[in-house]
Amino acid sequence: GPQGPASGLALSNYTATAYLNGNLGLTANTSVVLAPLTAINDPQGWVSSSGITPTISGYYQIDYQGVFSNVATNTQIQLNLWLDITTQASYLVAPTNPTAFQSLGTSKIVYVNAGQRINLVAFSGVNNTLGGNPQSTWLSVMLLTNAGPTGLTGATGQVGPAATGASGATG
Repeated sequence: GPQGPASGLALSNYTATAYLNGNLGLTANTSVVLAPLTAINDPQGWVSSSGITPTISGYYQIDYQGVFSNVATNTQIQLNLWLDITTQASYLVAPTNPTAFQSLGTSKIVYVNAGQRINLVAFSGVNNTLGGNPQSTWLSVMLLTNAGPTGLTGATGQVGPAATGASGATG
């Protein structure tokens, strides 16, 4: 019988990863878009200084992380994922404990329209610094693509009737 459908993920170059290039100072109780971002990998040219903008609509696995250097008792830090700074796609919040550093990070599958910018926005209840290097604060997106098997070749169609063309002009 015919081969049935299959599912899975296929490796593709529809991906981008960027990191916060340089420490970012945060003023207490103020939200800020993470910038400047620098590409780690960017085969499609999606990375800009303030986000990643895919050119293909679809479901994306989005991973992100941020490392805050200043924490205080009875306050909070946030690292939030936004699409075009109008639609919040993910919200991470942590009440802080007095330690040297605190990291927030997660993964989420999100539908992104072509041309929508994916941004990270940070908030801290106290003056703070978000670490700016490839290991501490970064954003990664990957288009989820289907990896099913190739289907069977279809039957060849019938040969059409022969036809005679019109005669050319006499010279």
